[in-house]
Amino acid sequence: MVSNPRLSGGRVEEAEGLESGSAAAEAINASGVDPVAVAPALGGASREEADAFLDAAIAKFTFANQKGPHFADPLEGWGESLMAKNRSDLAFVKFAEAEKYAPNWGRLHLKWGEALMYTGKKDEARAQYQKASTLDLNLADKAELAMVSGHG
Repeated sequence: MVSNPRLSGGRVEEAEGLESGSAAAEAINASGVDPVAVAPALGGASREEADAFLDAAIAKFTFANQKGPHFADPLEGWGESLMAKNRSDLAFVKFAEAEKYAPNWGRLHLKWGEALMYTGKKDEARAQYQKASTLDLNLADKAELAMVSGHG
């Protein structure tokens, strides 16, 4: 997973285009977790520290999802956190749930594709990458998509 510099220290709605003050944006901001900084923040952490950090992030995404249950942002971050904990079975459920609320969110399909590729589901991953390549992506996500899939 690659950190998105647009979210480093920023508010979620500024980075993801959410309506300022929306329930999802406020819930994520109130949770104090950066949805795309979960994995990079682990750096040289021990396995126990990483698990504790990811458990805390998942708890915050759960809280954010309860506050804004019809938004994809907490679900996508939750899915990424689950992947970092090697819980792809649960991550795929969160990505699919997020797709119900944001079927045309390029980043969601990019991360879903990465999760599928990681678990060896290459054809399904390529389908997600292809979908992501047809949707709006920020520059960092476009670069990441080009790196992992050859799409640009």
